[in-house]
Amino acid sequence: MRTFTSRAPTGWDERALVLETRGSLFRHRSLFRDDRGSGSVLALALIGAVLGVTALLLTLAAALGVKHTVESTAESAALAAADVASGSVGGYPCDRAATAAALGGASLDSCDVVGAIVTVRVSRSVLGFEVGALARAGPPPENGLDTPPP
Repeated sequence: MRTFTSRAPTGWDERALVLETRGSLFRHRSLFRDDRGSGSVLALALIGAVLGVTALLLTLAAALGVKHTVESTAESAALAAADVASGSVGGYPCDRAATAAALGGASLDSCDVVGAIVTVRVSRSVLGFEVGALARAGPPPENGLDTPPP
């Protein structure tokens, strides 16, 4: 093993640099002993972590906004179908529900009409996931409650 000793360049530690040669490989022994610049690396890692968390939170916020949009679309589709089922507007209830869902950017998955009560399920794809909502519309129950009498 051959050892070379030289003076450090300006701005480096005043210790002598020791280089070892093994074949064509040079290793700098004192390179990892100095911790100058480690704060910069830590700051960059922290900035990267904050940016990653921010990107994740913005994505989740966008998905939450789409969920509320799909719920509103389902309610609109159910109300449009209920208007047709009650006879206020001409046409077919499920066709009106499909049109209302398409106007809201969703697709109609199911449409059930029982008398004047319409139940619809709509969905929309966001970020590779299917977001769905269920809504029911029709005249109020005769007993004034949301549930049928026992």
